[in-house]
Amino acid sequence: IPPGVTQAGNDLAIEGRGQDRFGPRFGFAWQVLPGSSRFVLRGGYGMYYSRIVGLTFFQALTAPPFGQIRISTAQANANASWQLPFGTPPDVRDFPQFRSYSPTTSLSVITIAQDYQPPITQQWGLNIQSQFWQDFLLEVGYVGTRGTRLIRTRELNQAMLASQAQPVRGATTNTVANIRQRVPFQGFAAFNGIRQVEAAGGSWYHGLQASLRKRLSRGLQFLASYTFGRSFDSDGVNVETLAVGGTNVGDQQNWRQRYGPSNFNRDHRFVVSWVYDFPSPAAGRGVIGRALGGWSLTGVATIQSGRHLTLTGTNASNVTGITNDRLQLAPGCTHDQLVTRGSVTRRLNNYFNPACIARSAPTAANPNGLALWPIVGDDRIATTFGNSGVGIVTGPAQNNFDIAVLKRTPVTEATTLEFRAEFFNAFNTPQFANPNTTFGNSYGVITATSVNPRIVQLAVKLIF
Repeated sequence: IPPGVTQAGNDLAIEGRGQDRFGPRFGFAWQVLPGSSRFVLRGGYGMYYSRIVGLTFFQALTAPPFGQIRISTAQANANASWQLPFGTPPDVRDFPQFRSYSPTTSLSVITIAQDYQPPITQQWGLNIQSQFWQDFLLEVGYVGTRGTRLIRTRELNQAMLASQAQPVRGATTNTVANIRQRVPFQGFAAFNGIRQVEAAGGSWYHGLQASLRKRLSRGLQFLASYTFGRSFDSDGVNVETLAVGGTNVGDQQNWRQRYGPSNFNRDHRFVVSWVYDFPSPAAGRGVIGRALGGWSLTGVATIQSGRHLTLTGTNASNVTGITNDRLQLAPGCTHDQLVTRGSVTRRLNNYFNPACIARSAPTAANPNGLALWPIVGDDRIATTFGNSGVGIVTGPAQNNFDIAVLKRTPVTEATTLEFRAEFFNAFNTPQFANPNTTFGNSYGVITATSVNPRIVQLAVKLIF
């Protein structure tokens, strides 16, 4: 083992925290009115633990000193032959392999935090249920969730800021040229140099949930549900990417600068599903009765607001070396001005207001103009982090209706023929995906839909 390398004291290669955990859960139901079950109050609390995402650790498996990636194409595979089409594989006995290291190298690794442990989720809720009318059940309640020890990926080698009072390896100024001198760990890049997967994220969710249910009577049953909720995250810009080893955005040392609405959050969501059996004629065994009877209409309607989006760009001259950053807002731009007005169809190429982003004058080589960040470096080049918040705008909403028409015709006492005509996105409503949120030539452009155009499906089923 080379000098400076520490060998783990167990087979996990990390401290192995959280192997044994206590997960209490309890709930209650209280009949509010004595002698009547028309009002019931229900509540509960639980603590849960989740497993890690496998892709997170697969990335670490191929990292030194125990793994190696070889790409056998072009010049890398110039010595290939029919006997050895992919070259000579490495010998297992050659591992571990420690890459040469010095303060002048620019290595890049992904590692697992020594104190990594399973994420924790606490969930609680309180609701009241009321059978306010025959066959109708109304439920209104509050749901809360607190997530701790959540998986995220963070850059550990963000360059420190130097000053006359606090120099960094002799540097007293902050310039683009001396970033490598100011990083905590020399020999590794500032951006993507040391990516650490850690259990240090947090989330908060509060939601109002209401539902109205009608049991089947007079041929009709339905369920209508509405949720008004907000989810906030210490790394809200893209929680899915961070959970599998992706790159974080903005200041890596200050989670409050990365705090905001979770990118999967939809503030409003309304869903209603129904089944209606049309009345059948009394003479159901005749030809007319068979033709007019057995018809049903069913469907699901989903109406929900858009997901929260974060505006990002490449801050190539960032004073800390972290180039993946949020955009800088232009002076005087308000929150309401970030998104253009009008229907989504009319804003496919300009969903965001480009005037709200600080940028340079357009040129022939860059017709949209470069995004700008405030200059703070002593070289009059190095820039600070952008000031646009996490999840400050929302993407397109969704309004989707799936409808089906059914006809059931009895053939014999034990056999029924069922015909189904199903219409997905029945009204062929255009429903668009999120616009491009990365500043560049396609910034604010919507290039895809989130729901297919109308699809009609016909089916015949024999039930016996």
